[in-house]
Amino acid sequence: MVATLSDVNTASLAAYGGTQFVLILNCGDAAAATQVRIRFDKNRALEREVTASEAGMVSERTTYEDLSGAFN
Repeated sequence: MVATLSDVNTASLAAYGGTQFVLILNCGDAAAATQVRIRFDKNRALEREVTASEAGMVSERTTYEDLSGAFN
């Protein structure tokens, strides 16, 4: 995740539904520009999307599962 979060130009936070939020980071410039959207709730990150700004296409999508009860 570190490489896609380098060279952050702007950041914003928006509500998503009733209990979730989305952090939007605009990173890089020109052909290397990306937008990273991280959706989370009060407990954990839920999803991360990286969009190549020039192409306007999602290049990465990660969905995080809740494994907190897996080892009980």
